[in-house]
Amino acid sequence: MELTINVSGASLDDLSAESPVAVFVHGEPAAIPAWTKDLSEPLQDAIKARCDAGDFVGRANSTAMAVATDGTRAVLVGIGPRRRLDMEALRRAYGTAVQTARGRSFKSLVAPVVPGNDVTAITENAVAAAMMGNYLYDECISERSGLTPQIESFTLWEPDGKRRRRVTNAVDNGKVLGEATCRVRDLTNAPANDLFPKSYATKAGTFCRDAGVKLQVLGLSDLKKMKMGAVLAVGGGSNNEPQFLVMQYNGRKGRAKAVDVALVGKGVTFDSGGISIKPTADMWEMRGDMMGSAVMISTICAAAKLKLPVNLVAVTPLVENMPSGTAYRPGDVVRTMSGLTVEIMSTDAEGRMILADGLHYVQRYEPKLIIDCATLTGAMAVALGDVYGGYFATDNKAAKRLEKASDVSGEKVWRMPLHPDYDEKFKSPVADMRNGGGRYGGASIAARILQRFVGDYPWMHIDIAGIDLLKSGNPYTPKGASGFGARLLIEFLRQK
Repeated sequence: MELTINVSGASLDDLSAESPVAVFVHGEPAAIPAWTKDLSEPLQDAIKARCDAGDFVGRANSTAMAVATDGTRAVLVGIGPRRRLDMEALRRAYGTAVQTARGRSFKSLVAPVVPGNDVTAITENAVAAAMMGNYLYDECISERSGLTPQIESFTLWEPDGKRRRRVTNAVDNGKVLGEATCRVRDLTNAPANDLFPKSYATKAGTFCRDAGVKLQVLGLSDLKKMKMGAVLAVGGGSNNEPQFLVMQYNGRKGRAKAVDVALVGKGVTFDSGGISIKPTADMWEMRGDMMGSAVMISTICAAAKLKLPVNLVAVTPLVENMPSGTAYRPGDVVRTMSGLTVEIMSTDAEGRMILADGLHYVQRYEPKLIIDCATLTGAMAVALGDVYGGYFATDNKAAKRLEKASDVSGEKVWRMPLHPDYDEKFKSPVADMRNGGGRYGGASIAARILQRFVGDYPWMHIDIAGIDLLKSGNPYTPKGASGFGARLLIEFLRQK
C-alpha cells in the first residue's frame, strides 16, 4: 500500500482531533518540546503526566502513549540527548513513530518537522524513514489478519510558512529515497518462482519506463553472440534462461555520451549452489541472492527521478544457479567474455563469475568509475555481520566519497584490503585463474578475482552479504530484506 505524505501548517489542535501526534522527546530526563503548547490542554496534561510517571525518560527509540480525556492521543518517542541528534537519530525517531502507530492499528499519524538548519535534509529523511518504517511485504499472503497493518497517511506539521515551502519541495525527493529502498526490499523478498530472469526483466522494464531510463534486454542468443561464457555457464543448469539488462540514464545533456559511473549488480535469482549444492538449512534465503542487481536498478531509476546531473549505465546479469545435466561443474574451465579463463573450484562461487562478464561489458562505455554491488561472500558476513557492508576500492577519492555518502545515508561501510598477495590463493595450473582460493580471506580473494576483469578503470566493489537479510530489524528496517545500498549510492551520486 502506498503511503500518502502530506504537509500541513494547520492548527495542531485540529490535526490531533483526527490523527495521533508524534512527540519527539529529548532525554534523559524527558524534556517535552515547546511546540506541544499548540495541542489541546487535555493532551498537554496527558503528555506531562506520562513523562512525570518516570518510566518514560526520553531514551533513544523508547516509546509511550499519552491518551487525553478528550480522546486525543500522542505517540511519545524518545530521541536521547540533544548532542547526539543527527540524521540517523532522526530517521530512527520517525521510523519508531510510524512502527508504534502501526502497532496500535492507527490509520494515520501527524509528526512535526524537527528544528534544524537543513530543513531539506530533515524532510527527506523523515519521509524516507516513514516509508521504510511502514514497509510490509504481503504479496503472497491471502490471510492478512495476523499482519501488523500499515498506516495510510503521514502528515508533516510545520507552522512556519517559509520553512513549510521548503518542506513541501523536499517531500518528493524523500519519496524517491524511500521508494528506492522499499523497491529493493520487494524484489529481494520475492520468491524465486515469481522472480526468475525473464519475469525480473519484465519488472525492470516497468521501473525503467516509469523513471525514463532506457533499457535493453539481452537474451540467450545475444549472450552467445557476445561470448559471455561466465553468464552462460552459471545459468546453464536452469530451465530459466539467463538475461542481461543494460540500463542508461543521461543527466548531463551537454555530454550525453560520456559515462560518469557504470553500475554492475549481481542478479542470481536463486542460488542452489549448483553442482556444489548448498546445505539445506537456510537455502531458502538464496532467493535474495539478486539484491545487488535490485540496488543498481533502483539506483539508476532514482537518479533519473531526481534528475541528477550525471550520466549512468547500469548492467545486471540475471541467472538462476541450478544443478542439472547441463550445469557447469567443478573442474570445468570457463572462458569469460574478456577472453580470460577460469577454472571452477566451486559452482557456488557463481557471483564473481557473472560479475566478471558484467564488469568487462561496461568498459565499452569508457566510464570514469565502475561500481559493483553483490551478495558475494559468506566471508564478508562473518567479518562484518549485519552491521556493515564491506567495500574494496582502487581509487581513494571514490572511497572517501563513498564513506561520506555512508555518513549521510546511515548505511555503514568498511573498507577491506585489496592486496596482490591474495593472488597466490587463486592461481590455476590449467587456466588464467581459479574462481576461489579457500576459506581464509575469502572476501578479499573474491575482490581480487573481480579486479582482473576491471582493467585500469577506477573501481569499487561493495559486498553486501550479511547486511542484506536481517534477522531482527531496526526502527525503519523491519526484519527480512534490508534494502541496503540504494540510498548509499544515490547519495554518492548526489555529491558534487
